[in-house]
This record gives sequence, C-alpha cells and structure tokens, in this order.
Amino acid sequence: MNIFLLLILSFVAFGLNAKVPDTAEKLCKFKKGDGLNNLFADSGFTEKVRPVVESFLQDYGKCLSVHHVEKENFEFKYEKATLPSRIYFDERGKISGIWYGAPLFSKVSKKDLEANLKSLSGQASLLIIDEKEQELFSMNADVPLALGSTFKLYILKELMNRIDRGELEWSDTLKLQEKYLSLPSGITQDWPVDAPVTLHTLATLMISKSDNTATDHLLFFLGREKIEKLTARNVPFISTLEMFKLKGALSEQQTSEYIKATISEKKKILSDLEKIPKEKVDFSSIKPKLIDQIEWFATTKEICSLIFSMKGLNILSINPGLATKENWNYVGYKGGSEPGVIQFTHLLQSKNDQKWYCVSGSWNDPAKNVDDDKFSTFVSMGFSLIQ
Repeated sequence: MNIFLLLILSFVAFGLNAKVPDTAEKLCKFKKGDGLNNLFADSGFTEKVRPVVESFLQDYGKCLSVHHVEKENFEFKYEKATLPSRIYFDERGKISGIWYGAPLFSKVSKKDLEANLKSLSGQASLLIIDEKEQELFSMNADVPLALGSTFKLYILKELMNRIDRGELEWSDTLKLQEKYLSLPSGITQDWPVDAPVTLHTLATLMISKSDNTATDHLLFFLGREKIEKLTARNVPFISTLEMFKLKGALSEQQTSEYIKATISEKKKILSDLEKIPKEKVDFSSIKPKLIDQIEWFATTKEICSLIFSMKGLNILSINPGLATKENWNYVGYKGGSEPGVIQFTHLLQSKNDQKWYCVSGSWNDPAKNVDDDKFSTFVSMGFSLIQ
C-alpha cells in the first residue's frame, strides 16, 4: 500500500460539475473486483489506481463516506482511518489525476499496535513520548537499531550547537569539494566543484532531501570527532560515501577486516578509502548487507531525545514525513532507509494541548527487505494515540 500516491494525467483542473460528487462517491463504494473504467479519463490510469484502492480496503476497512472539502480536496472516511485526497477532473467529470495523503487513523489500541509490530520479521522499535518523557507507547525503545539517513540529525545538532554558541552563522558558505561528492540521494553531487553553498542550504538539503553530498560536506566541515561526542555508539562516525565504499567497493575479506578492527584501525581504513573512486561502488544488490555491522545506530529513545533538543527548528519542518501538516501546530521529520532498514522520526506539536511529542519507529531485518509501506502504516497508527 502506498501512503503517498501522485498519479497525474493532466494538471489542468476543470471547474467542478454535477458529475464530480457522484464520481467521488462511486470511488468510495468501490469493492475488490469492481470496474473503475467509467470513472477515469484513461484506462491505463485505472489499472494503476486499482491496487492502491484495494489496499485501502484491506488496511482501513470499508469506505463509509466521502466529504468534498473544497475545490479538488476530498476526504475519504474508512472504518479505521480518514484519507485526505486531491482529485482532478476533466471537463466530462472523469478523474484525470488523484493524490492520497497520509492516513489519519481512528483511535487504535496499544494492544493492537503492539501486535502489529510483533508480527514483523527481524526487530522493530516504536516510541511515542512527550517532551517531559511521559511514554504513550514504548516497544524496544532501548534497543539500538540501524537508522539509515536518520543519522543526519546528529550532524544537524552539532551545526545548531555551533550556531547557538555564535561560532558559526547559517549564512556562512562552504565550497563544494570533489572528495566530498557522494552518491544519491540528493542533488548537490551534480553541482559544480567550488560552488559556494551556505550552511543553511546544505542543512536544508541534508534533512528535507536527504542529500548525501550536503551531509558529507557538513560532517567534515564540523569535524567527525565533534559529532562522535554526541553518539558514543557510532565511533568512527562514517560518512555516506564511506558507507557506500565499505559495502559496495571492498572485497568480503576487506569488509570483514574493517568490522573486526579497533577504532584507530577503522579510522585508518576510512582514510584509505579516499583512494577508491566512487565509480567503483556497486550497490546494485537490493538485499540487506551488513546492516547490523556497518550502519549508524541508535535507540528510538536516543533519537527522540535528540530531535526534542531541536524543537521548532524550521529546517526539520520542510518535509512532513508521514504526518499531515494541517493536523498539527508543527511537524518536524527525518527518516532513513536502505535494504533491510526503515526508520521514521517525527517531532509533533499537538493542536489540542500544545504539547510536543516524538514518534520514532525503526525496523531492521538483516535477512530480507522490510516492507516500508506496512511499517509506515503502523507508525501512522501511532499518531492516533496523540490526537
């Protein structure tokens, strides 16, 4: 099931006509096996939407009603959740494009949420906690698990500390360096070497777009050792390009030697990695690789403490993750993934009581790929324990 779906045939939104509410109502009444061709402007589009709508029935139960909010905005109310949606219609009242946002779950029980998490392979953790350390839900919150790109919060924290102390300013600039050009995700790996970029731009891209090149530039500008002081379990604190090379450019024997090495020996190996061109990295495998040995690790309790310390920072609020911004006073987010790893961390301020909450979930399976969509559904269910 896709939490976020954008399938647009045409970006032209025609004025709503009498057929529109009826078309949306028919989409709500859809049952597995029903035809959809008469609702959509293009039959190919129909086949893309069908499995998504069928997954909604499986995950959220029967669609009870659809509410036309305004213009192209609709809300589909299912038995277990409400789905915000934007539907675009052509001049005939047929659907030419549709977008589904993150589900807003009806109140779920802690027992059901725990059962869902325990059904997952490997190991999963979920913590829902307020800023005064009152736990609303906790499962394996003290178990260190691989984070994927959520580790970038540690770099943001060190940068914020230095700015708060007056040592740096957001407007300070760095020049992009060839040796710190990493591999995607991101966009700055394609920018010209020596291009001047502000610390704010690098941090914004690191968090909102998970830009690896921006991350590595900030890491080495701030200093690896400085960031290691924030997270003792991640020494040495590897860069994204180092991680790519450790897993995708070394022989099994060389990788094994790194894993067994002392901290000082590991740092020497990392230094030697600079000699290996990034073009030699082979990351074609879609299977988990050494996620319990070469990664960035933290407990969900540690990550919640970390993100609480950056409460209200606007850089965190650009990408809302699984949350719907309209449902909260503030949404901050950073997540991460690689084969066998998925992580979501949200910093939320409730509209009801103005309190701040952290919802952090990690799922690791060294043996097989994890189902990102399934885990995102379980984490989204946790939001209902706050709202």
